[in-house]
Amino acid sequence: MELMEEANADEKQLEFCRVWCDTVYERAMETAKPKQQQLRMSVDGRTLELYITGDSDNMAALLLDFGKKYLPNGRMLSLMYQVQEELKAPKLTLWCRIKRMGPSGGKSGVDAGYIVPGSVDWQVADLVMPPSADQDALREQSSGRHLPDSFGCSILPNDPERSLSFNVTAKTPQKCLLHAFLFFKAMGFMKPEELVVQELDKLSATQLNIRVFLGTKGLTRIAMGFEDRHKVNPARLAQLLHNHYNNLLVDQASRLLNKSVDVLSYAVEKHGYSVTVGFIV
Repeated sequence: MELMEEANADEKQLEFCRVWCDTVYERAMETAKPKQQQLRMSVDGRTLELYITGDSDNMAALLLDFGKKYLPNGRMLSLMYQVQEELKAPKLTLWCRIKRMGPSGGKSGVDAGYIVPGSVDWQVADLVMPPSADQDALREQSSGRHLPDSFGCSILPNDPERSLSFNVTAKTPQKCLLHAFLFFKAMGFMKPEELVVQELDKLSATQLNIRVFLGTKGLTRIAMGFEDRHKVNPARLAQLLHNHYNNLLVDQASRLLNKSVDVLSYAVEKHGYSVTVGFIV
């Protein structure tokens, strides 16, 4: 809450996060293991996300309790149970997203949802993802090379995002980035300028995560995530992508958690490029 107040979250956003923390996070923490929680924030301080992973049955029950306050019906949760049964996932990740905080962030928003880990067959993916040309392009890019390794979904009723993630690996960081940028190309985005590529290459990642988010009108965002990287320089990447870097909020998060940044996400959204940092606890 301290970070949200510093970022000028409005009262509705603060109340939403309070309810999610009381109903989901605090109760899930009773049985959570180390490195199963994450805090992520955009470097401009306008978006904050909380993630927690636990036993699938327990987490589903917690999300059901949360949904009683915010869902007009259980349709979105019934999809979770169906995917969970199909993937036979022993774990489930729940998340809360507070977006567009502050007076210059646009219309404020909140979101919450889940991620079900497990290999997702493309026949299943086509059933659970919103039908669109972007979904077709994603399947064509991935078919025969990458199978989705998790399915994610918002549970709120207003045009909920759904997502698929892909684990990208290669023998060298250069090839890993090249394979990752092919996903961006399939979604209609060209490779960024060379200085951005060089900055990402410094992470020396031979494994990274791609997550593609789709709504009813197609692509909403695509993100490239790096975890456990010790050469993270989010300020430099933000500068190259013309993102404001709120060093006060990033430093405050680091002090509160007693950790340095160990997660970096580079994404393309409707308004342009974005950089997110994260802390695994």
